[in-house]
Amino acid sequence: MKSKAAAFARGIASITYRTLHWCDTYLPFGVRSVIGVLFMTGGVFGGLPLLGFWMLPLGVALVGLDIPWTRHIVHNWMVSLKARAERDKGERKSPPQGDSTSSPAFPHDHERLPKVPRGETDHMQE
Repeated sequence: MKSKAAAFARGIASITYRTLHWCDTYLPFGVRSVIGVLFMTGGVFGGLPLLGFWMLPLGVALVGLDIPWTRHIVHNWMVSLKARAERDKGERKSPPQGDSTSSPAFPHDHERLPKVPRGETDHMQE
C-alpha cells in the first residue's frame, strides 16, 4: 500500500514539475498568467470530473511565474518537486553501480534548476 502511495506522489510531483517547466520555458510573459487564472477558475469547480482542486495550486504557480517577486518561490518549488520525483524514483528502483548508461528521471532536462535568489529577475530584460 505504501509503494502505491509513493508511486502516486512521485507521479504527481513529476507531472507538476514538467508542466511548470514547460510553461516557464515555452509560454511568453502574460500568457502564463491568463492560463493560470483559467486554471484557478476551473479549480473552483472541484466536484466536477477533470476540473478540480488540483488546478488551484498549479494556477497560482503559473501566475507566480509572471510576478517578479514570487518567481523565485515557484522556481524553488520546482526544484523540490524535481528532487522529490527523482528521489522517490531512486528509492523504488536503483540502477546497478557500474551502469553509466542509465537515463535521468527527466531526459529532456539534464541540468538542475538553480535556486533563484530574491530580487533577481533575469527573464525580464527590458
